Amino acid sequence: MEIADDVLKQGIDLVALQEIRWQGHGEINKKMFTVIYSGPQNRTGQYGTGFIISRKIKESILEWEPVNDRLCRIRIRGKFRNLTIISVYAPTEDKGEEEKVDFYSKLERICSRVPKYEMTIIMEDFNAKVGREECRHKVSGKYSIHEHSNENGSFLVQFAIRNNFYIKSTFPHKTIHMGTWKIPGSTEVNQIDHVLVSARHASSIIDVRNSSGANCDSDHYLVKAKVRERISRGWKHRAGCGRRKWNSELITSSEGKMRYQASLEKKLEETKTIESGPLDMNKMWNDVKEKITAAGEEVMGTTTTTTTTIQKRNVEWFDEECREKNSQEE
Repeated sequence: MEIADDVLKQGIDLVALQEIRWQGHGEINKKMFTVIYSGPQNRTGQYGTGFIISRKIKESILEWEPVNDRLCRIRIRGKFRNLTIISVYAPTEDKGEEEKVDFYSKLERICSRVPKYEMTIIMEDFNAKVGREECRHKVSGKYSIHEHSNENGSFLVQFAIRNNFYIKSTFPHKTIHMGTWKIPGSTEVNQIDHVLVSARHASSIIDVRNSSGANCDSDHYLVKAKVRERISRGWKHRAGCGRRKWNSELITSSEGKMRYQASLEKKLEETKTIESGPLDMNKMWNDVKEKITAAGEEVMGTTTTTTTTIQKRNVEWFDEECREKNSQEE
């Protein structure tokens, strides 16, 4: 508990814990903080997750869920929106693929139950090296101390793409402030602890770096994320509908372009009338806009892209980009 006091002196209100190795689950209330933990049912001396919560935000906790010895979830009442925070301890690199798939499947089920407009933050021991490959920049940025991702890094990136998360651990800091785990017996560090946030609220996390001065009684450094709540504005769609767009593939050929041009000229010709009095520029623009839209729908038609389709295309894009990148390196 002395460690909790030392960590909270860093000005941190909430700490996600991994590998606490306590059996069962429960809540320990102290004067200055509360510890919530979720461990294995039997005494194994392994795994375990949880949170240290300062007295300042204790009353803002709406609920908490001890999922298993690798996952623990809490909900906190926020100023603009509520927050769901998940503490995770992912399988290490040497674990089998089946165990990793099972872990991420459970994590996805938890994320799917989060209310739509809540901010979701996932942290932090993913045992994953996320590299600086160009194909990963859209989901993790271009700053990392690792040049290439390991298998766990690929699992993490694909999870983020499928579930619309952004990996916010790769801010442009010096290496000394980015390493999160010191390899025993050496001075080399790896960046394997990460912070993920729902892409809609990615701008609310303004910095992530390690805090090597904090006493964590661990070979991992404390990873500190600064969160600033901001009002997020998202696109609104009708229930059951997605984004409408023109099927532009139909005018990629010269024949399609000629058909669109002829349709547009015909519709513009129909609107040519001589009006007396001052010109109304707004009316003229609206008339032209309507004709452009009508010609586009007549020649190309429209398609509806649902959220599921967008996510599927993102995963396919990611796989294709990485395959091309790997083939070039070989």
